[in-house]
Amino acid sequence: MKTKLKLLIATLLGAMALFIGSFTFVSAAKPPIEGNIANGKQRYLALCVSCHGAKGHGDGIAANALQNQPANIARKINKPFKTPTQIANKVLAGKLDEGMPAFKGVLTEKDALDILAYVQSIQ
Repeated sequence: MKTKLKLLIATLLGAMALFIGSFTFVSAAKPPIEGNIANGKQRYLALCVSCHGAKGHGDGIAANALQNQPANIARKINKPFKTPTQIANKVLAGKLDEGMPAFKGVLTEKDALDILAYVQSIQ
């Protein structure tokens, strides 16, 4: 009986490890975001770097002066269930209550996708 229980536990632990490992594989295998990296860099340096930092980690020079920590863009673009378009639309809509200005009217969706492509390219 003890041997069967040990075998069952080992099988369950192995299945859990494979399941959890599959999420790591999915997030690591995200394809590159299509966009104009040069345009994304130009726009990122002009509008985003002061809060989000050189690599998009939310550690820009203005970050400490803000009430809320800026988002880690690099982490957001690697989440397995977020599409670049969803993230770009959040950039355009902003979250004023959290300190993120709305960039609709300043950036197009294409510009926002270019910024995401740039941030992904420098990771």
